[in-house]
Amino acid sequence: YFKTNKGFAKRTCINTTVQGTGSDILKISLIKLWSGLFKKHVDNIRFLITVHDEVDFASRRHCLIEHLNKAVEIMTLDLPEWPVKMEVGVSLGYSWGEAYPFIPDKKGSFIPKYESFGN
Repeated sequence: YFKTNKGFAKRTCINTTVQGTGSDILKISLIKLWSGLFKKHVDNIRFLITVHDEVDFASRRHCLIEHLNKAVEIMTLDLPEWPVKMEVGVSLGYSWGEAYPFIPDKKGSFIPKYESFGN
């Protein structure tokens, strides 16, 4: 009984730290997004929701690429004391069911992730 509880306690301690850090990173990103993107472009972009580790927003088509580039810039974390750079993934679509992964290209735009092979 005590070995089972001890293992559970260890897992809970590790998980709580990881989940808390992820939550803090998301909060920092939201604050930076609000002041650096949503507040400045209030007529062309709308914050919708956060789900776990993603931020969902709607943008008018004519400024979508500008908003995506700014969001990626704001949310990418490269801290000197961390061993890895935290990069941002982008998915585009009219709904969650129709969202597909995109990656930045060399021209500052975005291309579907699966069309990038061989380029």
